[in-house]
Amino acid sequence: RILHNINGEDVKNMAHLYSIYTNACQSLSENGRTEDKEEKCQEGTENKATEADSSDASCEFLIFKFRDKSQIVLETADCMKSEEEILEQHGIPSIVSAGIVGKAEKR
Repeated sequence: RILHNINGEDVKNMAHLYSIYTNACQSLSENGRTEDKEEKCQEGTENKATEADSSDASCEFLIFKFRDKSQIVLETADCMKSEEEILEQHGIPSIVSAGIVGKAEKR
């Protein structure tokens, strides 16, 4: 499957994917969960999200939509909690390479 967007934002490359994910994690960490955010996430799953809604990385969920119209919905908090365990379990040294981090920081 080919990834098309996350929370309505088209993914341009791996650095952009990393930026979307880290922004969602940071926003969730800073703001926690509110009913307004949950509603925005729900709107994004039911309708084509507008650019303002889709770029709101504060959603409680990460909604991965693929070109074949399938989707995967993950709780952002659960993704954050499980990062270390998944990396260790599969012998992966870090979540991304230094090159991806550098490109993402330039965005």
